Amino acid sequence: MRVRFWGTRGSIPKAGPSTLRYGGNTSCVEVRADDGTLVVLDAGSGIHELGLTLMRNGEGARRGHLLIGHTHWDHIQGFPFFAPLFSPEGQWDVFAPGGVTESSRLDGTTKNGTGTSYATPVVSGCVLLFRSIFPMLTPNALERALEDSSIQVTDGTNGLSFPRINCNEAFASLSPRVPALSRDGFGLSGLALLALSLGVSALRPLLRRSGRTPTTR
Repeated sequence: MRVRFWGTRGSIPKAGPSTLRYGGNTSCVEVRADDGTLVVLDAGSGIHELGLTLMRNGEGARRGHLLIGHTHWDHIQGFPFFAPLFSPEGQWDVFAPGGVTESSRLDGTTKNGTGTSYATPVVSGCVLLFRSIFPMLTPNALERALEDSSIQVTDGTNGLSFPRINCNEAFASLSPRVPALSRDGFGLSGLALLALSLGVSALRPLLRRSGRTPTTR
């Protein structure tokens, strides 16, 4: 699996000396699996340059998957400027569950927001990480692991409970010999996204101790 960041900023794109190291574009991440599958996370201003690169490389007619984490401006402002979307031969699946969403916070409270689910990039990061380490897992097995290991979060204002993804427990259920990495309630979500940025090699020491070897580079 290969990962490239085309945009890392939040709120607004910015050019200048303070953005020379990480760039001034808003969020967009390109993820390529070993089998050639292309997944793009978010459509901030960075997706414009990604689109131009795909077109220059003759990939305008390819199949791709675009995951929108939520519809804040910095996650969608590049969408109209993503050239492959306008290629007649191209095929793109866009994932962005919409409507009013209720998101859980680490302090146990919840927050309502209009747009798309904040869980989308977290689930995507967990699934990509798991598939990279356990390539033979079926989609049903991945879904079952995430659902069975979720944490119930109760809204104190109305008493309703909802499941929250716990990637740490899901990972442990898929690989019982690998010890849990955190118990802070946030689970492995942050580590999953970190592994996407650093590559699965970031987990090699842990996996080596468990007797497993990642299949990606």
